[in-house]
Amino acid sequence: MANIYAKAMGDNMKNLIKTNREINCTANMMRALLDGCVLVSGIGSLMELIDGKLVLNGNVSSESNYIKVSEYAVQNWTAYKRAEWYENIQEGVICFVSDTLCRSSEDIVVLITSCDAGVFRAKSGSAWAWKYATPLTKEELLARCAETQQE
Repeated sequence: MANIYAKAMGDNMKNLIKTNREINCTANMMRALLDGCVLVSGIGSLMELIDGKLVLNGNVSSESNYIKVSEYAVQNWTAYKRAEWYENIQEGVICFVSDTLCRSSEDIVVLITSCDAGVFRAKSGSAWAWKYATPLTKEELLARCAETQQE
């Protein structure tokens, strides 16, 4: 249960972006959940679907509990979406960058610090910009570190 709670709550709500979805009935509430939205109530309760299970404040809920909760105060829920990695760049993200969609051995690794109008930059306002950026996985980053140490 702790893993589901951590996944539902995250470190905090900074990785959530408010949507303009209207939650005015149980059907809209369910559609938002099915579309991957995270619902946050006026008192800070969090509801989302994780691995096909309804999670309310970190607890897996039964369908009857869901209906009970949703009918209690439908209008008090706001729909959020989880931010994509590039929508909430803070200190930077280490990425493979290129101007072509397909990854190749020519891709370079850069610390991306901003994304404006679909252009990824190593420094905000920098002339260096790329059309595509893909964050390195933990394994790729460790492999790059190992290569650097061997040189």
